[in-house]
Amino acid sequence: MQNNIANTYIENIENKIKYTFKDKGLILRSLTHSSYAHDNNLDYNYERLEFLGDAVVELVITEYLVKQYPSFQEGDLSILRAYIVNASTLFEISKKLDLSSNILLGKSEFNGIDNLKKAIVADIFEAVMAAVYLDGGYDNVKSIVLNLLEEFIINAVENNSFRDAKTQLQQICQRDCGALPEYTLISSSGPEHNKTFNVEVDVCGKIKACGSGKSKKEAEKEAASNALQMYNSLMKNA
Repeated sequence: MQNNIANTYIENIENKIKYTFKDKGLILRSLTHSSYAHDNNLDYNYERLEFLGDAVVELVITEYLVKQYPSFQEGDLSILRAYIVNASTLFEISKKLDLSSNILLGKSEFNGIDNLKKAIVADIFEAVMAAVYLDGGYDNVKSIVLNLLEEFIINAVENNSFRDAKTQLQQICQRDCGALPEYTLISSSGPEHNKTFNVEVDVCGKIKACGSGKSKKEAEKEAASNALQMYNSLMKNA
């Protein structure tokens, strides 16, 4: 049964996404966390809708990328899609809807919206998109998803930010010298539970850069980032 708070949340989300649900039960379910369902003896929550919404959002984004970027190879499309359809991105996009403030939460689980994990907000975003899909069909959910995400996608492509430093460096090496960058652990220091690792990357024998971090992976990322800066500087001065 809907109460005044639930009705307010439903109205807030409808206003944000500019879509009015014919079946209010769908949007209500998508906003209901399991803690709220438990505290109020409800037999539903957002989780089944999130399962569907994950596939729906991925389909919308996949279709858009294939049509919008015909020159991209499958690998680039996969990297770009993974950059878009993940918890961190969907959490940031959810801020446009003020979604965190419109989730029905039980007292047994959270003290407030500040304690919400990004992954939960992202999952509920997908649940809301599934509710739109079931209520209004693919075209409606496609319009909403792209209205929220298209600018983000375009910026990611224009700035090449969807590729992390290691991926970018690998592509440059394969293109320019047909080889992969070589990472070497130079040293590690500190106690076992708090080590610092120092890594050097060799880029085709032309550039060497170092990086450090609390893990080898973190150190490799910093080394790759430093190598990219050196490479870009060389290209500008060439």
